[in-house]
Amino acid sequence: MKEYRIFTNEHVKKLNSATIMQIVNEYGPISKIDISRMTGLNPATITNLTKELLQKNYIKMVGEDKSTGGRKPVLLALDDEYYFTIGATLRKDEIYFAAINLKGDIIAKLRIPYDGADYLYDFINLIDDSIKRLKRLCLRSYKELFAIALTTDGIIDSENGILIDSPYVKWKRLNIKHVFENAFEERVFFDTRARSMLVAEKIYGYGKNCGNLITVDITDQISVGILADHRLINGNNFGAGELSHIKVSNKNKCICGKVGCLSTFITDKSLEKRFESRIMNGDVSQLVASVEGEPITASEIYQGADQGDAVCSQVVRETGKYIGRGLSYLVNIVNPEMIFISGAYSATNVMNREINKGIADYSYNKNLNQVYIGESSFREDAEIMGASTLGFKEIFFYE
Repeated sequence: MKEYRIFTNEHVKKLNSATIMQIVNEYGPISKIDISRMTGLNPATITNLTKELLQKNYIKMVGEDKSTGGRKPVLLALDDEYYFTIGATLRKDEIYFAAINLKGDIIAKLRIPYDGADYLYDFINLIDDSIKRLKRLCLRSYKELFAIALTTDGIIDSENGILIDSPYVKWKRLNIKHVFENAFEERVFFDTRARSMLVAEKIYGYGKNCGNLITVDITDQISVGILADHRLINGNNFGAGELSHIKVSNKNKCICGKVGCLSTFITDKSLEKRFESRIMNGDVSQLVASVEGEPITASEIYQGADQGDAVCSQVVRETGKYIGRGLSYLVNIVNPEMIFISGAYSATNVMNREINKGIADYSYNKNLNQVYIGESSFREDAEIMGASTLGFKEIFFYE
């Protein structure tokens, strides 16, 4: 028999169809008798729960297991041929769309440019047209669109689907859920990019078995998703996890008016600004000659550091140090098992070494023990996997 994780009493108290979905997602194909062994519940209870999931087309029968005497046990797996979700994430300069099936496979992608919208009507139409295109494409192979999910940076009331504030749109306290459910005639979920990435890590990523998990999304802002003792943390007014303006230094004035904010050291813009400042002060980089007068981007600076350019390496090391310093706050407060980083972050040896050093310098040693810190499970697809997975959240989570 396979080796399965035994669910705790706390899990069993909350056991419902979402728990069964987690087990089938993690261990399927799996038999009902093995699910019973994992949870300690009797086979009749498991049969009732799995019957409901079969009727909803969340799971399917995929054959039979070996018999140990008597009838062969039926094997269950996720039904990855029936439902799909569509996710959209709003960035500063584009809107990124994707669709996934219930197994977490990306089945379609689409990117469209975005430079702001003066009118809400235009903003709705921009997203509506793209989602309709993806929906038509996916319905050729799948039976039903389960839900639509939208994500962006900012403060978001995810329970009611209200955009409180975002750097990418001018509307505040806008009920995105209501607006788009009327436009799409589909269920709509709405949350921050960082929290949606956490949902993806927990359902489909390396964080499946993890009860204390953090995702860090570095863009123009630094946002964090937090799972503590298997519970998603939103905060009193949904502002939990905004890390941009924690103090990590006594230099660099921030747009918020304070000095030493984390965002002034680790975003792409700040990286480019510090590189330019070093060049203006007389430092010599081969990168300047290679781009022939064009503005130097953060990705080019990361690449230059990988190739041994001294100035690029200095800037990247400094960036990693401040990322580590910022993450040390999370290590000390949340005491997580895993931290996944995505966005404006380069998972190079130079960067990771400095991040680990920065965390070690400012973290309580016992909290730092046995913490995995690294790139998102989904690498460059992290943000769109987050948005797309958000539509399936209610199937797998028992909040």
